[in-house]
Amino acid sequence: MKTEFNISDLLNIDRIKSGEFRDVVPELYNLNTVLENNPWHNSESVFDHTLKVCTSLFNIVGGLSAQQKTYLDGKIDRLNKREILSLAVVFHDLGKKETLINEGNFARCPGHEAAAENIVRDIIVRLMLSSKDGDRLLRIVLNHGLIHKIIDRDDSKYNISIERMAIDHTDIYFDLILLGYADTKTSYLATTNPEEYKLRIDRYKNLINNFII
Repeated sequence: MKTEFNISDLLNIDRIKSGEFRDVVPELYNLNTVLENNPWHNSESVFDHTLKVCTSLFNIVGGLSAQQKTYLDGKIDRLNKREILSLAVVFHDLGKKETLINEGNFARCPGHEAAAENIVRDIIVRLMLSSKDGDRLLRIVLNHGLIHKIIDRDDSKYNISIERMAIDHTDIYFDLILLGYADTKTSYLATTNPEEYKLRIDRYKNLINNFII
């Protein structure tokens, strides 16, 4: 079933929590039963995690420079970059339900980014997003895990990898940084590995501060 409504409705945390969009994106609400326990998540449902990351992103965007906010307000087609990034955050972990592997008390979700991309392809049709808006959304969802694999590397490898990412994903580079930062800020890593958490957060802040339009 195709559904047409203001996308900003779907970016309202309280309305998502209320279950208002259960018929529109049931895949999101199915994450209520998907629990993760690992250094990043303390027996947390992926649904609750997703809403935390959304709140984190909104707070981060509020603190960006005027130029960076202008960048995010730029239109792709019917939606602007900020709206598409916010949708990507809502949908980024949809693939964890079908990829979750529990090994004792440790959960991992290998390939959940690609699985999420496949799910989001159907949602794009359902929400009647345009081709341009949908393509950008898909690329952010598919590549959102890339920054997590780069951010804690040794200095030389980190710098090279970040430069490579900026070249390979130029038009969504800043979006991937913001999503990764929002994801990390809400993680349990601050408790399980404070040193690594600080390294990641400091590097995200530096990348954001140095992003010039």
